[in-house]
Amino acid sequence: MPACPAAPCTLPLVHPDLPYGYSEWMAFTNAQQTTLGHLHPVNWLYAQAAPGVYFPFFVVELKAAAGTGGTLWDAANQCAGGAAACLQALDQLNTALGAAGGQGRIPNLCYSLAIDNNLGQLYAWWKDGSTFHIQRVASYLLSDAQHFARLCACVAAILEWGATARLRDIRLAVDYIGGQRLGQK
Repeated sequence: MPACPAAPCTLPLVHPDLPYGYSEWMAFTNAQQTTLGHLHPVNWLYAQAAPGVYFPFFVVELKAAAGTGGTLWDAANQCAGGAAACLQALDQLNTALGAAGGQGRIPNLCYSLAIDNNLGQLYAWWKDGSTFHIQRVASYLLSDAQHFARLCACVAAILEWGATARLRDIRLAVDYIGGQRLGQK
């Protein structure tokens, strides 16, 4: 956990089973990495809601019954923590964008999937101002071929959105913030 000098406690990084986001060396240029390091005045890891993953947009928590790792309820609770960290990281980017004079905002939205041996529950999470929202999108019976196919299609669509439109918007925002920080218009 990174220490936060302005607070008496440490700021924990979440450790989801499968976080989907962006690694700084693959998704961002050197200039963008420098800007990311200045997003939060105290904690430069703020945009890393999970270790090594910037601005995660999809968190998967896997649990197994029979006492080997928890229940679907445990997975859903862990998804809540992961989603909150995802939303806070993007909120920091939107805050920095507004402080730099940017007019737009990146939609503060992420998804999570809680899975046990039998079921998968897909959630959408978003933050509006200081209020967090959750909506269960669907539940899937993993042993049913049609349910499983629908789950796979939803996951593929989320991953596609994260790798294209969302990443493009984040890069544009980071470029704008970096340009403003350097005095460029």
